[in-house]
Amino acid sequence: MAVAPRPLVGALSERPQTVHPGPVVDQRFFECAARIEHDLRTRFPEITVRMVRDPDGDWECEVRDGNDYWGSVGSWDDDDSVPSAEEVEEFTESLALNVADNLWPDELTDPWPLCSLHGDHPLQPCLVARRAVWQCWRDEKFGIRVGDLPPT
Repeated sequence: MAVAPRPLVGALSERPQTVHPGPVVDQRFFECAARIEHDLRTRFPEITVRMVRDPDGDWECEVRDGNDYWGSVGSWDDDDSVPSAEEVEEFTESLALNVADNLWPDELTDPWPLCSLHGDHPLQPCLVARRAVWQCWRDEKFGIRVGDLPPT
């Protein structure tokens, strides 16, 4: 018997979102999306990022700016096992990289997120000490955790 989707309000943004009920694994994916959404909102105040199920039941990350659909990236084969903290960080880094590389609007050429140390290049998503961070490619000692970008 299929279970009807239920609205989820406030976990990722103020807009209602439809998700399918599931185990604790769902919350880990919502946290990934919330971190990406937080950072994108430093540049796009109306952006929404949410985790949705694809037709095969796997998780993917959907990005919208107001009514404009940017697309979906990432996929997590949901076998109902709870991902480790390290797997969540790897997935978050992968989502940040894919959003920046594959969904970013072509007409926007300004570097983002801008490196606050140098001011002339973007930070790059990567894993540092098993954490998803935006890292300076000139100074590997400087990085900001994905989800913690300060307002611009």
